[in-house]
Amino acid sequence: MQYTKDFNRIEKWITSLENDTGCSFRTKSARIKDGVYLLAIVRGLPGSGKSTIADYICENFECSKVEGDEFFSGAGRYTKPPVDQYLDLNKKYDAKSLDLMRKDGMVVISNPSITLSRVLVHFRTANTVSPSCKVLIIEPSTEWAQNISELKNKTVHGVQVSIIKKMAQDYFPLKQGIFPLGKKP
Repeated sequence: MQYTKDFNRIEKWITSLENDTGCSFRTKSARIKDGVYLLAIVRGLPGSGKSTIADYICENFECSKVEGDEFFSGAGRYTKPPVDQYLDLNKKYDAKSLDLMRKDGMVVISNPSITLSRVLVHFRTANTVSPSCKVLIIEPSTEWAQNISELKNKTVHGVQVSIIKKMAQDYFPLKQGIFPLGKKP
């Protein structure tokens, strides 16, 4: 299965975190009882497999997700809103992430998060919840993760090829794994 490597990395990182902290991150009730928080950022180009990985995390670790696509897609097509609307949508996106993190002790953010400034906003959101929050960053390792022709066929959100190409040009990989808030990827 294409995602086995990604699922195994997630399991390894979470198990290591649990061993290091002595706390369980597997269920909402355990996280709330132990007072631990985890923000999972799944980033990659449209169609690369972010949603599949985010769904795996949610199903196996009892948490909610926030998909960037729910804020930037409409009528089956991805749209790049004007700057003022973009900023407003990002505020709504960040507020939803913050609310779910406080409620569940863990939230998965599935978003291209192409710019470093957006990734850093996610770190600040986690810090608002708890300075001891941990951040997991994972990017799909699918064989098509950087293949524009495959991505355009796999994206389910109607992202146009021109936008995927632009995102690919601006894309920069981050170090993956689990990070304390004081250590940026």
